[in-house]
Amino acid sequence: MLALGVGILTGIGSSSGPGTDDGRGVGPGDARLSRLASGADDVVAEGFGALVSGTLDGRAVTVVSLGPAAAPVARSVVSDLGTAGAEVGGPVLLDEAWVDPGAADLRDGLAAQSATGESPDRSTASLGGDGPAGELAGELAAVLTGSGGDEAGSSVRGLLTGAGLVSGPLPVPAPVLVLVAPVTAPTGEATAWAGFAADMDAVAPPGGGAVVVAAGSLDDPQSTTERSVVVALRDSAAVTTVPTVDHIATGLGRVAMVRVVAAVPLGDVGHYGWLRGAESGTPAGR
Repeated sequence: MLALGVGILTGIGSSSGPGTDDGRGVGPGDARLSRLASGADDVVAEGFGALVSGTLDGRAVTVVSLGPAAAPVARSVVSDLGTAGAEVGGPVLLDEAWVDPGAADLRDGLAAQSATGESPDRSTASLGGDGPAGELAGELAAVLTGSGGDEAGSSVRGLLTGAGLVSGPLPVPAPVLVLVAPVTAPTGEATAWAGFAADMDAVAPPGGGAVVVAAGSLDDPQSTTERSVVVALRDSAAVTTVPTVDHIATGLGRVAMVRVVAAVPLGDVGHYGWLRGAESGTPAGR
């Protein structure tokens, strides 16, 4: 029955295509399909534990909230990844000063003081064009994944928490980072968060990397003021290493997130959900 629910949802998403209105790939004009999708997704959500049990056994993962708006969803992500067997740290809560244009001087000063020496590959990073923010993202990734060394990591940890860019204690380093984005953000901030994610992924150790997820699956391509962080990342031709899932408030999206995290050590990069750039609703089971 669970497999049937996944199959129905995936089939509906494939036939309707990404970017439609109800969050499961079903347009508002077809009430019958909408009810079918809702019912099937409820089945998947109810059986979530059985579907993902053991998928992430022994995997170390840290969850990061990209701004305060994403924090409630980030806490749910910690729970879901734990259900799949992962050893989960976080959520690490990031302040909006990471992407606020008005905080550029703060980021400049902190970047000058940072100590790990880790910096992202600039050929794929810093979509927002903010060099110091990209350097700081690399420093934070080095701390969270353990690639920066204990002494330097302690220095950067104190620097970022002292400045209020990071809230709460930082967890034990883990090679995989799940970055939970807000549903939408002002266009400039969405682009900056996308660049931040690419910068963090560029510093992750072999077998690790970043995954960007979001609860919402709505994006207005005509809007000049708001944008999905997931879509901003997918729209960048330069970024080919960061997988995304845009519908983790649904049962199918939760399963997709777990499967995508499981594929990170294999170097698989896929984009799942209903927004622009998505390949399908969920990756194939492993």
